[in-house]
Amino acid sequence: MFVPGVLSVKSAVLILIICCWSATAFIYRIIVRRNLPHIWVGFGVACTWFALNVLLTLLLHARPLSAPGVLFAAGAIGGLATAAAVPLFISAVARGNLAVSWTILTLSFAAAAVLSLLYPGGGASAAGIVGLLVAGLAIVALGLDGGQSGVKSGFKRGWGVFMALAFTANTFFMYSYPLAEKWAGLAPLDNKMAMLLSVTATFVVTAGLISLFSPSARGRGLAMVFGAGVGICLFVGNYASTVALGDLAVAPYVFFPATTGGSTIAVALASATLLREHPSRLGWVGLTLGLAAIVLLGAVA
Repeated sequence: MFVPGVLSVKSAVLILIICCWSATAFIYRIIVRRNLPHIWVGFGVACTWFALNVLLTLLLHARPLSAPGVLFAAGAIGGLATAAAVPLFISAVARGNLAVSWTILTLSFAAAAVLSLLYPGGGASAAGIVGLLVAGLAIVALGLDGGQSGVKSGFKRGWGVFMALAFTANTFFMYSYPLAEKWAGLAPLDNKMAMLLSVTATFVVTAGLISLFSPSARGRGLAMVFGAGVGICLFVGNYASTVALGDLAVAPYVFFPATTGGSTIAVALASATLLREHPSRLGWVGLTLGLAAIVLLGAVA
């Protein structure tokens, strides 16, 4: 039965998620241009995201402490990875093209998929294998674009190292969710909130300790304000994702290409037109391959 109201809500939620992911990328660019201390940005992200998860837990009357204890271990893995990924990615953006850096980061879900095939395991379809291979080609093309085009395209020395480390950290953040699903399951509300709270609590503690032992930096307050903006985007985007996949029953093969691919296109176009950051021909090839990989892997999700 055709229900226009339901369809419009689905579209609105997907657009909201795309806006959240795209806004996150551009807040990172603003942080870089203002030369704000990356460690304190991460602490602002962590505190805001954790506080909003606590508020959501109270509003939903969830009981995370009743969830299996192994979920907190999975959440700790995700939290440690996130604490590393945020400052590393900001450092990469400070040295390279935003669209290229963002596309590589979003493709880390392909690496997480490979790890998931190894453990917990599972069959991979032909389309899935092709999608992973295309994602690998995209990462190689984008990496070569950064290495070959250099300063003339906005890349500086060290971009490749920081981008590789951010990619790896983000991979383990995403991989923590399949681990949680395998070890305890994420369907019950209590389990979901236990995982989210564990991730963000670990993020807060880790980012806080790093901040305490890092040299005093100017602009710490403003860094935390912008970090709070990122934290809000991450919270809204993640919660909206659970609504789209759960309450609104958006099919995964629609959801992943629409949200991840949508933000990749939005960031690439805005980066080229507004920020005047133009990838080389090889960079555009990499962006195109990245979108193709997202569509292929989303179709078999």
